Amino acid sequence: NSQLYLPCNVKLMTFLADRLLQYQKRFEELHQQTGAVHTETKQFYSLFNNLSDTKTYLEKHLIRLNSINENFVKAIVTLRTGSCSYSSLNSWLREPSRVRSGLRRSERIQGQQG
Repeated sequence: NSQLYLPCNVKLMTFLADRLLQYQKRFEELHQQTGAVHTETKQFYSLFNNLSDTKTYLEKHLIRLNSINENFVKAIVTLRTGSCSYSSLNSWLREPSRVRSGLRRSERIQGQQG
């Protein structure tokens, strides 16, 4: 009586083994896809952080350049109105240490505000 069921059990075991192999292959494919998506996501986060740092860097330099431009325009206006001599403007332009200290001051102010 048990010999009658033996061929059915072998067929069932073979069927189940094949099915398990299919599932294993599919899980391996999904694992590889998940790894690829994870790597791509890490690259996007890295790119975003890099671009964000670059944006911050450029904004700070833009603030400095605007400050230099404002002070230069004020100096030119002062020179044209006659309340400042050409020699005093010339000395201002030749004194980079004063310009640097002004930039440092504005940098500290921006750091306190930001």
